[in-house]
Amino acid sequence: GLISAWGWAALPALGFAGAAWLVLGAFAPIIERVRLFRLPLGASWVRLAGVPLAAWGGVIAHAGLGLTTAGLSGMALAEHRIVAVHPGETVAVGGYDWTLLGLRDAPGPNYTARLAEIRVARDGRTIAILTPGRRSYPLQRTTTTETAIRTNLARDLYAVLGEEHDGTAVLRLHVNPLAPWIWLGALVMALGGGLSLADRRLRIGAPLRRGAAARAASA
Repeated sequence: GLISAWGWAALPALGFAGAAWLVLGAFAPIIERVRLFRLPLGASWVRLAGVPLAAWGGVIAHAGLGLTTAGLSGMALAEHRIVAVHPGETVAVGGYDWTLLGLRDAPGPNYTARLAEIRVARDGRTIAILTPGRRSYPLQRTTTTETAIRTNLARDLYAVLGEEHDGTAVLRLHVNPLAPWIWLGALVMALGGGLSLADRRLRIGAPLRRGAAARAASA
């Protein structure tokens, strides 16, 4: 049990180490190409200007993979709780204080909504006000859940409102560190792939255009 617990705790650290290796290793071919610290700085700059777009695309794509790996490693540190709280009550999740400020009804065009107002604070400073809710559609006889999310580059905070019983509301509260890095890394990988493809099209197209021009001149 202790060994397995230690192994599980070590997984995020291994993931972050792998992410750092991917990001730093992505730049190794460029450093080697420009012979950084082995040539005068001016000569390295000249070589850097000549690095093809496809090479930069590979660097960016590998760096994006590192960002995604870091995001997935951060998710291993995610925390969540399901709590039943009264209005005015505060619970701690993931280093944040979550306070249920109140519950209210909010009629819509074809539904009735029940909303919770939740203040998320850290060290006494308000980070976000989240308003998760439930929507009831009388004609369709269905109920949907409206999740409230606040995100930045560091983490996702989100809350879900469940059922209410005897003046208490059931809340699902989540803190997902580095979750946005997963999608950011995917976008960076796509950018790197696009740069590589664009450069290859230019390089393939150039000989074809030169060949066509030569044939036209000989004719």
